[in-house]
Amino acid sequence: MNTLYRHTIISVLIIFFCACGVKKYLPPGEKLYSGARISVKLAPGVKEKKPVLAKKLGELTKPKRNKKFLGRYNKVWWWYVIGESTKQKGFKHWLREQLGEEPVFFSTVDTGWNAQNIQMFLANDGYFNSQVSADTVARGYKVKAVYRVHVERPYLLDEVAWRLDSSDLSKEIVRLPLRESALRKGQRYDTDVIKAEAQRVSNLLKEKGYYYFKHDDILTLVDTNQNNHTASVFIGVEPKISPRHKVPFSINRIVTVVQHPRSTDSAATSMVIKDNIHVDDAEKKFKPVIFPRAITYRPGNLYSLPEQNRSISRLNSYGVFRFIRSEFKPAPGKNNMLDVYYYANPS
Repeated sequence: MNTLYRHTIISVLIIFFCACGVKKYLPPGEKLYSGARISVKLAPGVKEKKPVLAKKLGELTKPKRNKKFLGRYNKVWWWYVIGESTKQKGFKHWLREQLGEEPVFFSTVDTGWNAQNIQMFLANDGYFNSQVSADTVARGYKVKAVYRVHVERPYLLDEVAWRLDSSDLSKEIVRLPLRESALRKGQRYDTDVIKAEAQRVSNLLKEKGYYYFKHDDILTLVDTNQNNHTASVFIGVEPKISPRHKVPFSINRIVTVVQHPRSTDSAATSMVIKDNIHVDDAEKKFKPVIFPRAITYRPGNLYSLPEQNRSISRLNSYGVFRFIRSEFKPAPGKNNMLDVYYYANPS
């Protein structure tokens, strides 16, 4: 019991000195940042719970305050007491990194940026026209940032429609399963869901040969109505995308290259063709047939992202390659054709 009592007294004294000692180490004019407090006011129609939303918004603020133990900045105290080491290694450097923590000063906090970040997050989540203000509360050598957030009623999706021209790409998009979209009339506006829909359409086009098409090629316009808190979303294709993004590509040639560490043989002498797939294995470590067995498409087929992923997975399933990398290049002298290279490093 006496030992426990002594340890308790020592711990209390350390905490006391930590609390009293931090202030004297602070540079002139600097104060410790003691974190952010989010005060939330909800408009009628907001279903989010205040504590949940306040925590979510608080995580958006930067930087994070120093860690505390029993309400004290003990790690900051250790940071100053141990002092800076002249070397980036050694016992003193290690001890400071383990016990201490570099102080976070309020001078590094941009409350205006944090307020804008919170407001943008709310707008992206459908809470348009929400208001955020920032203030500070100073107590001794510490300063806390206070953000007052008035969350407006969320906007719901009204019309969701594609606006397309008469191009071949637009005709291909029309043939996609657009009705499987996660965008539904009546659901809350959510930028992440809109981005996910653009990615879904991009992936579907990559199944149809559109190798260069990407989700950023999809344009989204939002029309909000303040009278009934609704948002109409109109989706289309960016008018100025690269011409090669608008057309499907087929496979011209497939080459697998086994990259041996010390091989000096040239591809011309080691290349063999098996089932329309070129195999370059200078040391002939593998039977050429294993590559066409794994690769699920052939020259002349349209490019397909699922088939590409499936081929990589099947090559990896052999368990004999440490690393496999694929590379697609425009076929020289041929329009809308790709040469495919698989680089395999043996285990």
